[in-house]
Amino acid sequence: MRLSPRQRRWLKRFAILLLLRVVIGVVLYYIITYKFREVTQYVVRKESKGLYCV
Repeated sequence: MRLSPRQRRWLKRFAILLLLRVVIGVVLYYIITYKFREVTQYVVRKESKGLYCV
């Protein structure tokens, strides 16, 4: 199947936007999952003076 130059350009833009969305999603997932856990542990450790820390 041959693609015209216009279709190829559109396909490249679509692929770049899709890749960008996936990368941003992975970064946000990492921040929410791991960093949130670390911040929560720090707050619990600080407020409970180490009684409830894991």
